[in-house]
Amino acid sequence: MIITISGVPGSGKSSVAKIISEKLGYGRIYIGALQREIAKQRGITLEQLSRLEETDPSVDREVDLKIKEAAEKNENIVIESRTAAGLFRKWKIRKKAVHILLKCDLVVSAQRIFKQKKIEGCRKRNEKSAGTEKEQLLDIKERMASESKRYKKYYGFDCYDERLYDLMVDTTRMTIGETADAVLGFIKARSLG
Repeated sequence: MIITISGVPGSGKSSVAKIISEKLGYGRIYIGALQREIAKQRGITLEQLSRLEETDPSVDREVDLKIKEAAEKNENIVIESRTAAGLFRKWKIRKKAVHILLKCDLVVSAQRIFKQKKIEGCRKRNEKSAGTEKEQLLDIKERMASESKRYKKYYGFDCYDERLYDLMVDTTRMTIGETADAVLGFIKARSLG
């Protein structure tokens, strides 16, 4: 089964995708890491890459190709990507897939990312520093607006449109473990059905 995991920044996508891939013994593609690497190679931050992507579709096309290759080559994989659910429908990929959307109150998302940046440092995430949680919240809103605009322009869908997904989980008051358990329970029920 192919499992795609999308969601708002700070909703726990990476952590949940990692737990699920480990528990199921599936491979994992982390598109965020790929985009961070592309930004790093170009000597810019992730936010600057996002703004560049609004006018230059070449980066998104490069990333799309990785998603498509992973989906075509693997029967069992977790793909962490904001576009995968919509692209699967656009490409009409016939493999068994489950599309998960993780939601979170944006104030809580900002708090989580701000805390993570303090622990890991902005350099590791290749993101600009946010001096306060309020500034981080503004960064999240700008990033989401940029992604929504870009994906509508390039693909004709909004990556945050709940109709693209089989399961939506609000992680605002959930731990990573609780979120992963909820997603795994859904996946197991779906695979039995």
